Amino acid sequence: KPPENWSTLVSSMRATEMFLMSTVGPTVFVVKTSTSESLYKVYIGQNQRCSCGGGEGRGRLCEHLMYVMIKVLRVPEENPLSWQLSLVDTEVTNILAGNLGGSRRRDNRRTHAFLRRG
Repeated sequence: KPPENWSTLVSSMRATEMFLMSTVGPTVFVVKTSTSESLYKVYIGQNQRCSCGGGEGRGRLCEHLMYVMIKVLRVPEENPLSWQLSLVDTEVTNILAGNLGGSRRRDNRRTHAFLRRG
């Protein structure tokens, strides 16, 4: 079940102009908002956290974590993985591979099936 104010948080995140500046490995992202010169490091995985102080340590997701999960990694906002404060390794692997039920990502396995045929 999503947090009580989940739809409000998602709307607020979508209204904030954010940019993915870089990635540091597969699970660390550097994000910037248009309203600040600060860069924020977002870590996904066992201890989801952000350099702004959001995440597991604070007990709630910040807009930077939400941006990475929903906009960058394309986890559907109705998927429980988008609001979890902690992910196990298999969940991270599935997110990075785009293997989520109901995901908007294109299924490259089907698209490139002809390449696997003898």
